[in-house]
Amino acid sequence: MPALTDYRQPGNPVDERTAVLQLPLPHWLNDGLDDVMRLRAAFGLIDTAYRLLDMGKADAATVAQALAGKVGAAQHEALAASVGTKLAADFSGFSLPQALDGTEVLALNKAGATARSSLADLMTWLRTKSGSWAEAQKFLAGLQTPAINGGQLAGMRNRIINGKADHAQRGTSSAGVTIASGVYPVDRFVFTGSATPAIATVEQAIDGPAAEPGLRRSARVTVTTADPAMGSGESAGLQQVIEGYNIADLFGATFAVSFWVRSARVGVHCLALFNAAFDKSYVAEYTVNAANTWEYKAITVTGGLPAAGGWNLTNGAGLYVRWCLGVGAGYQTQPGAWRDALFLGSASQVNCLDTAGNVFALTGAQLEPGPVATRFEHRLHSQELDLCRRYFEQMNNANGYAYATGMVPNSTQVWAPLNYAEKRASPTITFPGTLDKFQFQIAGGTASCTDRPFASTAGGKAAFLILPSTSAGLASDSKACLCLLSGDARINISAEL
Repeated sequence: MPALTDYRQPGNPVDERTAVLQLPLPHWLNDGLDDVMRLRAAFGLIDTAYRLLDMGKADAATVAQALAGKVGAAQHEALAASVGTKLAADFSGFSLPQALDGTEVLALNKAGATARSSLADLMTWLRTKSGSWAEAQKFLAGLQTPAINGGQLAGMRNRIINGKADHAQRGTSSAGVTIASGVYPVDRFVFTGSATPAIATVEQAIDGPAAEPGLRRSARVTVTTADPAMGSGESAGLQQVIEGYNIADLFGATFAVSFWVRSARVGVHCLALFNAAFDKSYVAEYTVNAANTWEYKAITVTGGLPAAGGWNLTNGAGLYVRWCLGVGAGYQTQPGAWRDALFLGSASQVNCLDTAGNVFALTGAQLEPGPVATRFEHRLHSQELDLCRRYFEQMNNANGYAYATGMVPNSTQVWAPLNYAEKRASPTITFPGTLDKFQFQIAGGTASCTDRPFASTAGGKAAFLILPSTSAGLASDSKACLCLLSGDARINISAEL
């Protein structure tokens, strides 16, 4: 076989992963962009093959080579014998170049170059391997895409925002939280439910699975007051609401939800999906096998979202995704199918709130089109924060000092525009914190607000603020800027779903 370095030509999609695999990439593939994209897709899914099929790394690499349409080494001839028809058919439009050595030509020609068959032979081979045959079928189905941008390797595929819990603008820990409080341990994830008397500490925890070092933080709920037996109308969970614009392509199209979870309770847990009209819901079960241990879970929703139901496909609440911590009988149903009412779990759901000290933690949350749960999509830190700020943004002394500059129309007010990241809708603006920490600089010195500031009008990207004050120094036609002093003064700009 030619040396790997022989193939490192300009435009050739060779990278470190191919070097580790000793996978040659012939020059002639550069003539077909779709084939290059297929190769890159296969390389990116080597780890997925390993996870889904529980293979050795060598077997996973072989699968990737076969799916790329390139077998190419003597040790893979057994595989070539069973799938050669498919491989040759994929490349029947190309002439075999002299650059291929005898072993590679033999592999590609093993079963002829004319028939166009399915991947059935490859599936048969995979069936002999350890792991779930159903998972193998899903794995293969997810690879049959014409180009990267149309499939699961496309960028921005994860519809969950802040899935690895890196951002917590509201604060990193809140104690004494009741279910009615609507507290967010991290951006976009809220601890919510109904009726339960349980109380918890919700927080952004520096805690994640050792197997995924990129997942360093999690959204965590720690029970401080237990609810030993949940009543019929009780429920609790960690929830994110996906905006309607971001679910339009999930109707009739299978999608996958994956995540890492750590729970104090062993047994069946549930994931619930539902719409804002509460006339469509889907419950899926997953099992926690070891207490207080990070475990990876993947759920496939075959057929995707149903067309029927009151779905919002604009800037409102599109799809609710709730990781259930407990659910009463009134919200229970059989899992695995869409129902025409609001259900949040099954009768098998354990009660994660039944004992003080119980922990439920979540990270690496991902919802993506396609039947296969792929590796977590790590977006840029700043990019993820920008996505969070479409729904909520906080200004405080930690991220700046002067926030709005305006004018003094009279001796009792300051008027000032406030700019912020574009929101999905006109936000609600609040000013929590100690009143004397809201001050404004004027030509004559520093004045304090004598009443809490408020937004007279608020739009998608800016608001008009009024700062009341009877402090000395205000003079008409002066200029002033709003300042938040060190302490608890905040400006919260919320368009949360």
